[in-house]
Amino acid sequence: PRAQGFWEERCDDFGIPEESARIVHPEVRTEAQPQATVGDTITDVAIVDGSVPAGSELTFEVFKSPVAGDLKHDQNGELTDTAWTQAEVDALNGEAVCTMENLAGRTEPIAVTAGPHSGERYTSPGVQVDRAGTYWWIESLLHRDPESGAETLILSGICGLQNETTLVSEPSPPAVTEQPKLAATGASQGGLAGPLPWVLLGAGLLIFAGGVVMLSAWRVRGRSAAGAGAGTRAGTGCDDVVDEAVRARPRTRTSSGDGTRECTG
Repeated sequence: PRAQGFWEERCDDFGIPEESARIVHPEVRTEAQPQATVGDTITDVAIVDGSVPAGSELTFEVFKSPVAGDLKHDQNGELTDTAWTQAEVDALNGEAVCTMENLAGRTEPIAVTAGPHSGERYTSPGVQVDRAGTYWWIESLLHRDPESGAETLILSGICGLQNETTLVSEPSPPAVTEQPKLAATGASQGGLAGPLPWVLLGAGLLIFAGGVVMLSAWRVRGRSAAGAGAGTRAGTGCDDVVDEAVRARPRTRTSSGDGTRECTG
């Protein structure tokens, strides 16, 4: 049927403030650990700005740059027996790739406080790395419905960003401590070095020679003393005979011009 009464075709204006709603999602930037050593635990840090709905979570995934021989992961993140080939690696042309095949680790979700944020920092759980190489992080902000448990991806990071890259290197070999060298006059490993042995040898010979000389002198002195004693005893009788002979000889007294008298026998 035809419309009855007064009717006028009209349309509201488009884009007026009273009829507009602006939906703003939060922003997340990240600062991954820049360097690490094989065996270390690496982490990522998400910095959140803006309003976050209640029930939001952050998860972190880390992917290793593929190298020929690395084993791939399946869609569930489980390690397989299939390895990356050199042809597959060459086909990447050095570009970053973040797929389930080169997944190195995935963290447990961490809760994000609901409401406005201004640079709040959320550090990821650690992921241990056992191989050297380049690792790329990707953070994801999710909303989990409290009733149904359904997950809604609010935003996700980009693979291969510089601030989302961790370089893992082999540990440095232990430093070799060089043994200090001894002076030329001292002792070295395995024996003596320098003039010291000759000095010690010379001193030993001098001591030995001195001992021999002292022993010889002592022996000579002992023999002389013994001989002197014997000679005194023998000479006593001989002197008596000489004195008797001298007394028996006639003496002649002479006088010199200077008044000195000399007796001869």
